Amino acid sequence: MANELSATQSLTTLSGPLTNADLTVFGRSLSNLQANILKGHGRDFVDHVVLRFRTGHRAEVVSWLAQFAKTQVTRAEKQLAAHRPTNTKDPGEPLSTISFAADCYRYLGLPLPRDFDKAFTFGMKHATAALRDPVPTEWELPYQGEIHALVILADGSRSRLKKRTSLFEKDVQPFAIVLARERGEVIRDKKNPYISYEHFGYADGISQPVFFKDDLAALPIDKWNPQLPVGRILVQDPLGGPESFGSYLVFRKLEQRVGAFFRRRKELAAALSLTENEAGALAIGRMQDGTPLADVSPGEGKPREPPNNFNYDNDRGGSRCPFQAHIRKVNPRGAAHGIEVEEVHRIVRRGIPYGKFVADSEDPGSVSDRDRGLLFMCYQRSIRSQFEVLQGQWANKDTFPVIGAGVDPVIGQSDIRRPGTWPNRGVPPKKEFDFRDFVLLKGGEYFFTPSVGFLEKPFGVS
Repeated sequence: MANELSATQSLTTLSGPLTNADLTVFGRSLSNLQANILKGHGRDFVDHVVLRFRTGHRAEVVSWLAQFAKTQVTRAEKQLAAHRPTNTKDPGEPLSTISFAADCYRYLGLPLPRDFDKAFTFGMKHATAALRDPVPTEWELPYQGEIHALVILADGSRSRLKKRTSLFEKDVQPFAIVLARERGEVIRDKKNPYISYEHFGYADGISQPVFFKDDLAALPIDKWNPQLPVGRILVQDPLGGPESFGSYLVFRKLEQRVGAFFRRRKELAAALSLTENEAGALAIGRMQDGTPLADVSPGEGKPREPPNNFNYDNDRGGSRCPFQAHIRKVNPRGAAHGIEVEEVHRIVRRGIPYGKFVADSEDPGSVSDRDRGLLFMCYQRSIRSQFEVLQGQWANKDTFPVIGAGVDPVIGQSDIRRPGTWPNRGVPPKKEFDFRDFVLLKGGEYFFTPSVGFLEKPFGVS
């Protein structure tokens, strides 16, 4: 295969999974693309540094961005060439990316192209009503004002990351204000490093879009094919030149009210005569070990990773996995509008927990509802038609995926106070029970992760 692109070829026009040959043909595009978009970086320790650039320091910022891009920003091409298993003891090389809020383009004196997603241009504060978010004056102080950039620093070594972040913050201090530093850490299973958890205690990060043929070949896909065309995630960088792509990044700091979740889960378990694990699974859609409620297949042996090859064909009535269960709400797997329609709204999640994980030995009744949660992040080609649909039209609405389904008990935000209905081991009738309000938005912003080529430009500053 020739290593030159035709006039009609583009990374985003590919409909199938990326092959090894594609990685060569589209080498320039991948060299211009930042890491962590097409494949998660796999590092357990991450600092998210939220910046606002100081007034009157534009030239310094532009110079620093070019240098940062050349020396520290990790390119997708390098990440894919050196990709390593997440359970290795080798911490791997440090990884860095940078994303801009719309106000950063305004700060740099650059016009916001018409090609930019309108949701991004307006910012997340503008979407408060549509998403049913708390008003921005109730967010944490660093997120209430103008935000310019989000720098992600990831590492396999906790101590090395702290040193890197300290040096980074010292480096930008003359021309930038560090509004917040959000420190995330993966919560890995002690016996199986392929499983990680969120703070409610359930396996997380299981169902992710797959973009590469080699990754897809290792998966059973007869019931659910996770492959997604790269064009659903990547978008031409309007200011980046030929073969330059980026992606829109949604960043939301979500506080998980773990103590309240545990206490309410216990009450639901008693009401349905279930174990607490089973009761919580009705809200999540999976058991704590990641086993999906809709397709439990006992006796097949315990897989290395939680199964993801399932759909809702055998549970069309929601008797095993409730319609309002979190994973059924945000990924109906073809059961709502059909796979082709639903695929348009899929996102790539790259979130990570923050705060101390609740140990099994702790008393659930005394667990605090503060200072732990999820640093939610997702990439997409359109915030308006992807994230905002999933949150505002699917999770928040009691009419999706069916009328009367109920609001997502994990991330749903709604004024509707009707209790959801919950199956009792599949035996009718279902019972009504109010189970919600365990996640609270503390702040965030919409960003665009630009091409490396754009970052290296002088932006017209001499």
